[in-house]
Amino acid sequence: MPSRRKTSLPDKLQGATKKNIIGERLRLARHHHTPPLTADALSALVYERYGLDITPNMISKVEGGFRAAFDYEVRAFAAVLKLSSDWLLGLTERKTLLTDT
Repeated sequence: MPSRRKTSLPDKLQGATKKNIIGERLRLARHHHTPPLTADALSALVYERYGLDITPNMISKVEGGFRAAFDYEVRAFAAVLKLSSDWLLGLTERKTLLTDT
């Protein structure tokens, strides 16, 4: 069996040891939203606007790094929170407000 070659991660991905990299920023975005959103409220908005059944418990697990977030979930979170998905993913420090979609 061939050994796996270790590759180094880009600087922006260093320390990404949890199951996702949006968790901390998702929590920050919820709390800094006007008005602040509970996990229940975010869940309801995502369902209302995109038909995605993401429960408050699932949001909590994403925020805690215990559950991965699918790409379409990241997109929905970003749209509902009016943020750049790049910011949620930690690829930029610009939060870039988005228009309603």
